[in-house]
Amino acid sequence: MAESAGGYDYDFLTVIPEDLICTLCHFPFQNPLQIEHCGHIFCKECYEQIKDHAETNNVELCCPLDRHIIDVTRVFNDKSDERKVLSLKVKCPNFAVGCAWTGELREALDHERKCCKNQTAVNHSFEMELKKILKRMTELEIKVQCQEVKLEDKQKHLDIQTHAMENQNKQIENQKKQMDNQNKQIENQKTQMKDLQKQIDEKNKQIENQVANQKKQIEFFKKKFEDLNEQVEDQNKIIMDLKIKMENKVIQIHNPSNKINEQESVIKKFDSWLICSTSSIMPVCTAFQWKFNADEVRSDKYSFCSPFYNTLNAMCFVVMADFDGNYFHIGLGRVRGKYDHATDEITKTTPFNFTINIFGNNGNRKVIEFNSSEPICVQALKISFSKLVGICAFKSISSEEIDNFIIDGDVCLHGSFNNMS
Repeated sequence: MAESAGGYDYDFLTVIPEDLICTLCHFPFQNPLQIEHCGHIFCKECYEQIKDHAETNNVELCCPLDRHIIDVTRVFNDKSDERKVLSLKVKCPNFAVGCAWTGELREALDHERKCCKNQTAVNHSFEMELKKILKRMTELEIKVQCQEVKLEDKQKHLDIQTHAMENQNKQIENQKKQMDNQNKQIENQKTQMKDLQKQIDEKNKQIENQVANQKKQIEFFKKKFEDLNEQVEDQNKIIMDLKIKMENKVIQIHNPSNKINEQESVIKKFDSWLICSTSSIMPVCTAFQWKFNADEVRSDKYSFCSPFYNTLNAMCFVVMADFDGNYFHIGLGRVRGKYDHATDEITKTTPFNFTINIFGNNGNRKVIEFNSSEPICVQALKISFSKLVGICAFKSISSEEIDNFIIDGDVCLHGSFNNMS
């Protein structure tokens, strides 16, 4: 059995790290214990010897390395170092008598029991005696170390006091030097104060001169700024006048619906929404205006204006609006009027053109042309008008396109006749 008084006494195959050697028995740790406060590690048996020594002599249990008091409740097994020690490679204790076994320390004890039982028995009594001797040597070494630590503590205390006295003497000397330096500095500061006062007086004069110059510059720029403000106000007036003129021009160019609004007071007097000139013979039309509600026509309610006469040939017409689900149809219809001469002459007319303009919100315009060259046809329509003779033509506009010409829900039409001869 190769155990020392505290640690393991084996022939190791590698150099043992110093942090795995107990500072008391100088062997690798066996069952290492770590003191939590200072972190020092000792073999369990070495720690127990320190503890027994303190209890026997009725003194506080202190770490033999730094003399800190040990709290026995804060001492724990150091498993990490124990694993490191047990993993070290060692020779068999009976290597000298021919056993060539090597392995980790944790396997050595099993090897001794299995392979070297006889040799171990022979050496057991010798090892026991050696263990007692080592234990006694450890106890004596611990006592010596404790005495040395006490002497070192006393020597340190004396050194500290001596050092403190030396420091005090040095401080006194330094304070004397500082006092002398301070007196010199006070004299220098007095001289500097006089020089600074002179500089301040000179600076005050310079500042007063600068302030006077700046006041003059401020007055100059103030007058210049007022002049510029007057110029800016004049320019703003000119710009406002130009802006008003431009807005009026834009309104005149891009808002033709104003003309419609101006004429609505006249149009409302007539159920047919016509602007007609009159004569002693018949109501004749030189200009035409009519509007229909787009939503009503979309909801399968066709619409048409009141009959009106053309001054070119005394023919009677109506303008119609219909919707087939996808397209709006604007038509010019020929009706029998009281001024027609005979039924067999209804298609014999003076050639004419009838132009309809549709205006939108953003200045959009669509032009629809009707002329007498288009054949007049009588067809079965859902539009019921008793005197409808025929339809010159229908012009189609998609539902999406008509939306660009709706003003307050209505589509406004402006028309006029032109003689083609």
